[in-house]
Order: sequence, then C-alpha cells, then structure tokens
Amino acid sequence: MNMMQVARRFDIAFFAAALALLSFSLPGRDGPESAGGVDILALLKLGIRFVAIIYFALAFWRTWSTTSGPSDMPTPRYRISWLLLPWFFFALWSLLSVSWSALPVVSVGQWMGLVALLMFTQAVAWRYRASSTWFRQHSQNLTKFRPDSIRFRWVDLIVWVHFILFVYCLGVLIVHLVAPQISGLDRALWISGSNGLVHPTAAGATSSLGVLIGVFLIARKLTRATGLMIAMVIVELAVLYFSKSRSALLMTLVCLSVYAVVLTTNRVRGTSLLAIGAALLVWITLDPGFEIAGDGLDRITAYVSRGQTADELKNVSGRSEMWAAIWEQYQASPIIGHGYFVTSSNGKLDVWQGPANQDAHNIFLQVLVTTGVIGMIPFAWALMRLIRAGINENDADWFWLLTLIGIWFVGWSQGCVTFLGPIRPESIVFFAVLGLAAGRVDERVGHIDEQQELQVTT
Repeated sequence: MNMMQVARRFDIAFFAAALALLSFSLPGRDGPESAGGVDILALLKLGIRFVAIIYFALAFWRTWSTTSGPSDMPTPRYRISWLLLPWFFFALWSLLSVSWSALPVVSVGQWMGLVALLMFTQAVAWRYRASSTWFRQHSQNLTKFRPDSIRFRWVDLIVWVHFILFVYCLGVLIVHLVAPQISGLDRALWISGSNGLVHPTAAGATSSLGVLIGVFLIARKLTRATGLMIAMVIVELAVLYFSKSRSALLMTLVCLSVYAVVLTTNRVRGTSLLAIGAALLVWITLDPGFEIAGDGLDRITAYVSRGQTADELKNVSGRSEMWAAIWEQYQASPIIGHGYFVTSSNGKLDVWQGPANQDAHNIFLQVLVTTGVIGMIPFAWALMRLIRAGINENDADWFWLLTLIGIWFVGWSQGCVTFLGPIRPESIVFFAVLGLAAGRVDERVGHIDEQQELQVTT
C-alpha cells in the first residue's frame, strides 16, 4: 500500500479531528468576531483550513483507478454531490460578498472555514459512495478480504466523530478540574470580560451532541465497546453540567425524550413508567412535607437561572435585544447583506458588551443579515434537500440518527451560535452527517442508474 492509498484511508479522520480540536482559544484573546490580534493558535486554525482545501481539491482532481481492489476503490471525478450543490452556490455567493464587507479579513477567514468544511463534506460523500458502489459490484469476490475493515460505513465515521467530541470534552474537563480559571467554563469570568480555552456555550454544544450520539450508539447496539462508550458519555455529561448551558441541556432532554418515546419498545416504556411511579411513591413516603423536594427545586432553579432575574430570562438572556438590532441591520441591506459573517454595515454592532461584530444567535437571521435574500435562497434550498434525503431513507438506524441530530440543530440554531461561522466540534458533526447523507443519496441514485443500464442491455 503506497502513501496515497494510506492517505486516502485516513485523511477524512485526520481532518475531522484537526478541524474540531483546533477550535480552542488562548485565554485572554478576543474572539474571532472581534477581529482581534493573530496568535499562534489562530495561524494553526487558518493553516489547517488552507491545507484541507488544497488537499481535497488536489485529491478530487486526480484520476483514480476504477479497476483496483478495496485499498484503491473508485471515486467519481468532476462531480459535486447532488445534495451539496446549493451549499456550494451559497459558498460562492459568500465569497462575492467579501467585496462589500466592512471586515473583509473576517469574511475571508470565515469563508475559508466554510469551504474547508464543504470540501471535507464532499470527500465524505464521494468516499462513501465509492466504497458502497465497489462492494456492491464485487460482493461475490470478497472471500479473501475482511469487508468490515475496509468498507467506509456510516457507523464508523459517526463513532469517530463521537470520539472527537469525547477527546474535546475530556481535555476541557481536565483543565477545569485542575485550573478552572482558564478552562472557560466559569461564566462569571466571561461576564467580567475574561475568557478561557472554550466558551461555556460551545462546551455545552459539544458535550450535548456527544451525549446524544453516545446514547444512540449504545442503545441501538451499534458499538461493541459498550463499557467504554458509557464512560465517554459520563465525561460528556460532566462537561454539560459544568457548562451551565441551558440551550444544550434543553436540546439534550428534548432529543433523548424523543428517542425514549419513539425508539424503545412498549416493554421498556412500561418498565420506565413503573420505575418512575415507584420512585415517586418512595419520595412521598420519605418526604411527606416536600422539604427535601423544596431544597432540590431551589438548587435546580439556581442552576438554571444562573443568577439572572425574571426579566432577563423573559428576554432570553438578552437575545431579544440582539435580534432586534440584527433585524434593523438586515433592513439596511436586505438583498445582498453586509458580507459573510459580518452583521452590520460597519462591522461594529453595539449590543451587550460594547461595539463588536456580533453573531446573530439565530441561523436564519445570521444568513439574512450577512448574505441577504440572495444568500438565503441557496441556503433554504440546501436545507430542503437535506430534509427530503432524510425522508427517503430506508435504513432505520441512520434515519433516526439523522432525525435526532436534525432536531438538535434546528433547536440549537434558533438561539445560539450557528454552525455557519467559526469551526467548532458541532460544525464537524453537522457537515460529517451532511456528507454521509449526500453519499447515501449518490449511491442510491447510482444504483438505480446501474439497474436501468442493465435492463437496457438485457
């Protein structure tokens, strides 16, 4: 096996890990939206994006054999996956928007992140289709190979993505336990103007997705290392707790509730209800005056409120103020927007902690204010295609994983930083799933084409 063959077996795993794990910030450094100074970590992030774009561009351009064995499986050339076309149209318009951006450096930097993710996604799609097509065509001649060790299965990539989320959470947890002042999970430090390795909301998103995927893999018996997976989920739950991210906690509960209702048997549901009823009976017996319950509710309320007043919670922690300001900026340039990842005409929106290039904390507002109605058209088109692809799926495990992750992103993107911006672990999850969905659509369409050709020849 030569170096190119080795690279083609591990490049997707490498870039997924590199893009996700290089999402930390150095304590004391301003966020990317403020266009602060460039440090060594920022250069590493920029470098890995540039390398990913160049590597996959060259890999796609190269002609690969269509007659070799499993170590050199065929890959379609000069073709963008049907499901990804609107995403590339969106990326093209985002590049054009740099010309009128008030912060062109920020727009270009974030655009490179988007393109790197799309190239990674396209690689996943093509590699999945090539693997599935080759194995379908040569299934009768695989006696001397171990198909599970060389085939690109969607479960393998999802397990790898979950491992990346776990490594991210483990690193953050260790730092927080040793030096909580630099981990970033202490929200009091962020409010005072300091920061850390991660933002607590970003840590909450990563841990929430980790818990969701981990529980799904365990419950659906898609992994053999059940004990190890449980330990990984425990670490992710710890980070979710320390992050105090209400949005992450809410989406975790919503998705796991959907899973518990839809994907379990009647016996499991009945047993769970009986267990809950028994627990409530014991609780009432031991605490008839609800004194212990009252203390517990007070602690839960304090944890969820994070010291905020009722008015602050009513205004969604200031998001209503942010949304009003973003909408006003959108009305100033509704057709073309203000430039990719720039949410105001001058790049300085005076909301929350002073003038800065703030994120809209709503994916649709973010797309509208930065790329305008023209950018929203391919973006909405892309989402509709993804939904349609999910509806047409016939693999139950994959369909429900796609559905649960879709529910998570729909809820999360309405009030938090979206996946269209700084590359974070949740961005890798979204675009990895998108690539798998695109590959499955291409493989399914290719299979239909092969059957039609066979009918014509016979």
